[in-house]
Amino acid sequence: MTDVTFDNNLFMPTTGGYGGTFGYNPAKPYGSNPSYIVVTNNVFQRGPTGICGVYGTVTSFLSSGTGNVWSNNTYENDGTIIPPAE
Repeated sequence: MTDVTFDNNLFMPTTGGYGGTFGYNPAKPYGSNPSYIVVTNNVFQRGPTGICGVYGTVTSFLSSGTGNVWSNNTYENDGTIIPPAE
C-alpha cells in the first residue's frame, strides 16, 4: 500500500475490530512496507465499547514507514488525541 491520504474524515463506530486500519500487515503480501500513508485531521466517534471498534480505534499504521504521517487525529466528543497503533 502506498500513496494514500486520509484527511479530515469522520470515522463512525463499527461493530468490526477497529475503526480504521492503515496498511501494515506483514502476514500479507506487500503488507510489511506501507509508505506515504498520511492520516491527518480525522475525527473518530466512540461507540458502545468506548472506542471506535470492538478491539481498538486504529491498527496497522507503520510510523517508521517512508513518508508516513500521523497527526491531529482525535475523538469527537472530547478532542482526545489518538496515537497510531502498529
